[in-house]
Amino acid sequence: MPIETVRASINKAAYAYTDKHLGPREAIGNKGGSLSNRLRALVGAGTGS
Repeated sequence: MPIETVRASINKAAYAYTDKHLGPREAIGNKGGSLSNRLRALVGAGTGS
């Protein structure tokens, strides 16, 4: 997943990834939300903010 895509929209990137690789939200739950929180922390840590 390119970092530019993640920075543009963390939620969209997270849900697109989980939908593609794990399955639909209805079946897997809120794994996209968990991933978006982790990505947000990672991107925030990488920018010094």
